Amino acid sequence: MDPDKRRFHASQFLFPLWLITRSKKVIVEYWEKDDTPNLLVSIDSTICEKIYNGELEPLTLAKIMEIVDLKSKKIIPPMEND
Repeated sequence: MDPDKRRFHASQFLFPLWLITRSKKVIVEYWEKDDTPNLLVSIDSTICEKIYNGELEPLTLAKIMEIVDLKSKKIIPPMEND
């Protein structure tokens, strides 16, 4: 499968990694098989804490996570709120 189509799946690891590490900021990088950096997604721990405590819905993470296209070095705007 095309790496550019798969890369956003990296975001699914943000919350579980926070649960394990309780880091102030969680960052996941997606790299292609040829070691090309493709995508970086990150979230602040305050958002994860609010999801954990039930103050926010899990989908909130997808709406506000930070996304950087590592190929173009551009920030990708998060999903718009409904």
